[in-house]
Amino acid sequence: MTLPYQHPSAFIRFLQRKRYQYEVTLPLYMLTPTEKFIFNSFIFGFLSMLIFAASLYLPEHIATITSRAWFYLVGDGEQDYLSVNQ
Repeated sequence: MTLPYQHPSAFIRFLQRKRYQYEVTLPLYMLTPTEKFIFNSFIFGFLSMLIFAASLYLPEHIATITSRAWFYLVGDGEQDYLSVNQ
């Protein structure tokens, strides 16, 4: 009894294509499996730290930039300006 061959779904083919592009774009196809593991571990570690740092510090940074932009556009010191001129 032989099972009929089932083609992979479109999503699986997409993931296979992206993995192939990743290995061919970087010179991973020339590395041994151990070297691939080490290289991918460094990439994973770097991206993990980048995502962690962005999620930790980016909201505060965006709030600071927004408050400065609001000050530059609208200005918060109107009362001080009026009290000095009187």
